[in-house]
Amino acid sequence: MTKRLGALILLLSLAGAAAAQAQSYPTRTITLTAKAAPDGYSLLVAEAGTFTINPTLYGNGKLPYDEEKDFIPITSIVRINQALLGHPSLPANNVRELIELARKTPGELTYGTAGIGSAPHMNMVLFESLAGVKLVPVHYRGAAPALSDVIAGHVNLMSVSVSLALPPFRTGQIKIFGIGSAKRLPLAPDIPTVAENGLPGYEATTWFGLFATAGTPPAIVTKINAEVAEILADPQFREKFLAPQMFEPMASSPEEFADYIKAERRKWAKVIREQKLSIEK
Repeated sequence: MTKRLGALILLLSLAGAAAAQAQSYPTRTITLTAKAAPDGYSLLVAEAGTFTINPTLYGNGKLPYDEEKDFIPITSIVRINQALLGHPSLPANNVRELIELARKTPGELTYGTAGIGSAPHMNMVLFESLAGVKLVPVHYRGAAPALSDVIAGHVNLMSVSVSLALPPFRTGQIKIFGIGSAKRLPLAPDIPTVAENGLPGYEATTWFGLFATAGTPPAIVTKINAEVAEILADPQFREKFLAPQMFEPMASSPEEFADYIKAERRKWAKVIREQKLSIEK
């Protein structure tokens, strides 16, 4: 997803910039990579966990990058809301009932993840933390096999993107307890949010953002930011590329994005430490 979305955003950004006259940037192909010369030609499209979860989950000095010193936030791109779902056989029909069930059966309900530290994992950890319940993670190499096992009844619960959850929900293969968005989604207005359905304050999302190498001139950061914002505001782009995946456009200024990342990092650091999670590397 990262490569596809990043390539799409940057190709369209390049096309828009190249159409303008008398510009000094860009004059050659833009590429995606994690570390490169700070000239605006190599950019990083990263999922939220890269900057908000991994630094705490892995611990100081264990990652091959410094999330604060090696990169400059350019803009957030899209938000992807997650659905809290379960097998239809579960004796719970809303979030309140699910929490009651989990409290009555501590350590018995299982949930699938896309791996340790993934959004499906951390959003369920957040659910445990806010609800005061204990669940059992079952880690998979990706969301699709985890969802398949929920549908088959081998795993009880999961948090996964709404676009993946809706097809099996509409055919009765799973039940959705709620969506982790701040408000109901236009494409699924019949499904309540987790917050309104029993767990106030809960939000389950992930996002993708665009970053430049530290030292990139502010003028270039500002130019790229403006190009991406224009693309994300285009109704045709939203309808053709974002709506089918239920991506929410999430454009922001570099400063707003930097502040948001810091707030999210603090939030997840608290949850990770409370739950005593870590990855040895």
